[in-house]
This record gives sequence, structure tokens and C-alpha cells, in this order.
Amino acid sequence: MNRLQTKYQTDVIPALQKELGRTNILSLPKPTKIVVNVGISKREGGDTSKTLESMTTQLMTITGQKPKQTAAKKSIAGFKIRSGDAVGLAVTLRGTQMWEFMDKLISIVLPRMKDFQGVSREAFDMSGNYSLGFAEQIVFPQIEYDKIDRVHGLQVTIVSSNHNKDESRKMLELSLDQELRAAIDESSIILYSIPTEQRIRVIRVMVRAYVAGKNKGK
Repeated sequence: MNRLQTKYQTDVIPALQKELGRTNILSLPKPTKIVVNVGISKREGGDTSKTLESMTTQLMTITGQKPKQTAAKKSIAGFKIRSGDAVGLAVTLRGTQMWEFMDKLISIVLPRMKDFQGVSREAFDMSGNYSLGFAEQIVFPQIEYDKIDRVHGLQVTIVSSNHNKDESRKMLELSLDQELRAAIDESSIILYSIPTEQRIRVIRVMVRAYVAGKNKGK
């Protein structure tokens, strides 16, 4: 069992019961799946089929699961899109794969982002799902910059079992807060900004990891 899953069952559930005043654990919020989305636009130029093929390979590398293509539901002339055209890719992770991906996300990916200043408290939709946007896929250590054709953004959505964003926020704070603090080796909190001094330390860690990887490849 993944360490985050173990923590949720042993630490987060009792804390949520106390915080929300509930005895039935089935009524408590919990992450049910993670969806990783990538949009593909013809406005980017180049061959869309090659971009789809490249991003499919990269998403498989990042998530360990083959993505499905998402198609346009209607034609939009201004975007040069016809109904049925492939406009993106999506991967849905559940169970063990979801917990392992979430673990890598907070332990490796977020701390190694350039100028990382924490994540937003307000990125919840009305259903209690939390979304994180990444401007570059190269923040994931599995992606080698020299082997991609272009930098591309993607979105990670943590889907919650309930439909209350306040309860989802509390669940994520209890689940991920301490883990991210440990990952960046300081007392900053996942839903708050990181001080400048700590950002400098994070950058130093990233540089050392980059140099170590380059030396290992020689």
C-alpha cells in the first residue's frame, strides 16, 4: 500500500471525523481519481498527428498508462476545428496508480518547479475537485528535454468523492500538507507561499539533481 494511502487511512480519516463531526467514514471526502489532461490545438502549427503521437508517448511515460484521445463535440470555424477532430489527450488514474502519482507529484514534481511559491487555495470547482496547471511537461523528471519536440502544458485534476469544496480543501490540507513540507525540507505549507530564502534552497537542490543526472549519463 502506498504511503499516502496509508496516511489517509490512519491519520487523515480520524482527523476529518474530528474536524467535520462525523462518525461514518463513508461520508468523509476522499480522492477517487486523478485526471491528467493535455490540449492539442491546430493554432500551435505543425503536424497535429505528430504532436498527438509525441504527447501520447510522454503521457504514458509520466503516468504509466496509455491516454485516450478526446474529440471535439462541435465544429468551430475560428479555431479551425471540425466535429470529431482530436483536440486533446486524457489519462484517468485510480486506486494504487492514483496514490503513487500523487506521491510523486508532491514529493518530486512540485518541489523541483522553478520559482515554486506554493499552490493556490482557490483552484477548486463547485464539485470539490482540485486542478493544478503546469506550463511545461518537463517538470516531470521522466521527461528528457533533449528528446521532446516542444514544451507543452498539461493539467492535473484531483477528483474528490464529495461535492463540497471546503471539505475537499480540508482533506487535501490534511493529506498533502505535511508531505510537501517534508519534500522541500522546510516548514512552508502546500497552500501558502514559500519565502524567498527557501526558493533559493529549492533551486539549489534542482541544480544539484540536474548536474548529478548529467554526470550519471556520461
